[in-house]
Amino acid sequence: MTKSLWTRLALPLALLSAASLVLHRWWDYDGFLVNLATGLLSIIVTVSYVDWILRKHESHRWSGTDIRISQRLEVFVNALISGIRSGLRFSPDIMDESVLMTGHCACSQRGTADR
Repeated sequence: MTKSLWTRLALPLALLSAASLVLHRWWDYDGFLVNLATGLLSIIVTVSYVDWILRKHESHRWSGTDIRISQRLEVFVNALISGIRSGLRFSPDIMDESVLMTGHCACSQRGTADR
């Protein structure tokens, strides 16, 4: 359940349910207050279940779109980095595994950092 659904629906209904159970201890209106409390609690359970089902359905529905967006962003970022690299006239092997392992660029030893 989302925070707004919790604060706007579940919490007030739970408080009303608790209040009707407390009032039932003093006044017994033929079980009306107990029935009211169980009705309010059943509303909370039903709305929570429906909200959960709808959220699950929406996440399943949008999962393919999320994958496609991620793939397009990956292609875009790769093209952007490749364009910047080729615009600055760096070779494709500017970063090799030694840079990733040590954190120090060995480019100056190859002469590519002076370009």
